[in-house]
Amino acid sequence: MSGWKLLPFALLVFTACDAALLGTKSDTFQRIDLTQARWIVSRITPPARTVSGPQFPIILNDLFANEPGTVPIAYHLSTSFELGATVPEQHLILSLAYIGENWSVALNGSELRREIYLDENGQLSRRRTLQKVRIALPKLLLRPGENRLTIQILGYPPPLTWIGNKNPGFLHTKGYYIDTDNNIRDLVNEDLFSLMAVAVYFFFGLYHVILFLARRHGRHNLYFGFFAALIALYLLTLLPSFQLILPFQDSIVVMYCEYGSLFMIPAAFILFLVHFFHSAAQSALPVRVIVIWSIVCSAAAVLLPDVPAWYRAVLVMWQASMPLMIIYCLLIVVQQLRARNRDALPMLFGLLSLVLIAIFDISQAIMNFTDVRLLQFGFFLFVMYLVFRIARHMAHVENQLEAVATDLRQLNDAFYRFVPTQVLQELGIPNAADLQIGDSVARRMSVLFSDIRSFTSISESMSSDQTFSFLNSYLKRMEPQIQHYNGYVDKFMGDGIMALYSDSPKSNMSASERALRSALQMQSELEIYNRHRHNFNYPPIKTGTGIHTGDLSLGTIGSLNRIETTVIGNTVNVASRLEELTSYFKVAIIVSSDTFRDLQNPDQWQYRELGSILPRGKTEGITIYEFFDMDSPAIIECKLASRQDLASGIAFYRAGEFEAALEHFSQALKIYNADRVARLYYKLTQSYRTRTLSDNWMGTIEIVRK
Repeated sequence: MSGWKLLPFALLVFTACDAALLGTKSDTFQRIDLTQARWIVSRITPPARTVSGPQFPIILNDLFANEPGTVPIAYHLSTSFELGATVPEQHLILSLAYIGENWSVALNGSELRREIYLDENGQLSRRRTLQKVRIALPKLLLRPGENRLTIQILGYPPPLTWIGNKNPGFLHTKGYYIDTDNNIRDLVNEDLFSLMAVAVYFFFGLYHVILFLARRHGRHNLYFGFFAALIALYLLTLLPSFQLILPFQDSIVVMYCEYGSLFMIPAAFILFLVHFFHSAAQSALPVRVIVIWSIVCSAAAVLLPDVPAWYRAVLVMWQASMPLMIIYCLLIVVQQLRARNRDALPMLFGLLSLVLIAIFDISQAIMNFTDVRLLQFGFFLFVMYLVFRIARHMAHVENQLEAVATDLRQLNDAFYRFVPTQVLQELGIPNAADLQIGDSVARRMSVLFSDIRSFTSISESMSSDQTFSFLNSYLKRMEPQIQHYNGYVDKFMGDGIMALYSDSPKSNMSASERALRSALQMQSELEIYNRHRHNFNYPPIKTGTGIHTGDLSLGTIGSLNRIETTVIGNTVNVASRLEELTSYFKVAIIVSSDTFRDLQNPDQWQYRELGSILPRGKTEGITIYEFFDMDSPAIIECKLASRQDLASGIAFYRAGEFEAALEHFSQALKIYNADRVARLYYKLTQSYRTRTLSDNWMGTIEIVRK
């Protein structure tokens, strides 16, 4: 055999021998278990007291039966360990499974690590309650024979008589030892399974949130996504390796994340449960109470002052409410069992298993029998089960929907061209056959009016066939932009469109925001349509869109032989007037202040105020706004540059200070001379300069047209 062929074999033998030698070397040092050592614990803060030989865990507030208070207490803990006749060659590491709240570690009188942070008032300015702390023991400080280990701990006493504070001291029963660095595993490797579980929870949650956003139905996917993400955050805060991310962070930050997420987990799960089973309980009072209570607890754990003193009080109250939440979950599942839902029985077994595991972990945490915790494994199995059930549930539902859709598609398509499905939903009528004349309902909705400018003059140059072809070409491009944002066309009025938007559980956007997005998208589609018309030498067209939000009546009118749906109310009239004003101001989109107030973040668009109008028959003005994102970049720049002067001029105009208003309108026109709005206000202001204002002057533009 040639030499190069022997190389892999030689490397294998060398590696095996080296591993054997390393193993032999690491075995020469026997781990020193500090839980079996004799500790001397002294309370330094008066009244001073010393306890010799306490058993682990060493919970200092319990050991000294401290009274409630708000001043940190100082403790001194010491023990000794033997190294033999010589100091080992290996690097020794001190492992502390848990230590808090402030502390320092010294070896033979020399400080190794200090995590004590006090402010000028003697209060802890930073908490450092950590798990699995690793501290190297320098060889120069180690001595043959006896070595002295000293730990200084500062911590708060219990906040209340009925609430303890276990942070100061050694909370665990095991994990306090001295060993070689070869024998102590890396924190990340120790937490590998937990880190993998956290990653799985996070991606499960992200997947289901994206699934909901993509499909806009199946709200149980959204709540399951929140549930999984909250579990991921909660379990991440429990990992000792989490401190490696921010090695100098205040442990209060971890508490914020830990308890803020923990308190929201049951609420997210209950919301998932009721939507997964389509239970009537999803609108019941208990669900609202649970969600509000969870939000209050989560906010309190994060926002209350002096978190270490109060988060345990919130935790105790939340734990007291947990049995009620569990019972409510079981009631929902039992209800589904009685309804013969095939998903209910597996869900019941999963819930009971998770509850038993949680009870076991809580009892272990309270009694400190062992350091074994099973909750994260129980969560992992339960979440895996939920993912499987959701996938199966979705497949079953989709198969059912597909079968029904195949039978009804042609009939529905024909009918819903005349009566939008949203109208039936608003009227609460599940079947179109039940629609009757006079059915009506009061609603708060956003109304969108859109119209082609100068349509009469455009149509005069066309034949009737060309006019219909032009209108259909235009309308088939506009209507999808309305549907895309869960709106629907109430009626086509020649070249005009009236669309309606109501608040919908299918969208996280308000009706006003969806109406505005439709209007902007319609302007974008109009640009594409005009380029198409240009290719055939047709002139471009312009449109105006008005949006108003308010109360109206939606219902059916007609006779025995004909029926149609319509909306009635002042909201409709105002929206129509706003559309007419787009021609007056020479702008594309105008929305009312009622619509503007419903926008969650209006600054994401380009807009400016156009003043106030006074609709016919009204005594109070309505502020209106122009949105101009679809203008050319040059015009947008001009409008943004003159926006402040225009707004100031309108404000002075309202106040009747016409000289100041003229100055600002003039400045706005210097910036953007072609601005129709600034020019109209400039002329109006000039006309009012010499007039005597009435007592009811409001600075509005009165609309007198019907």
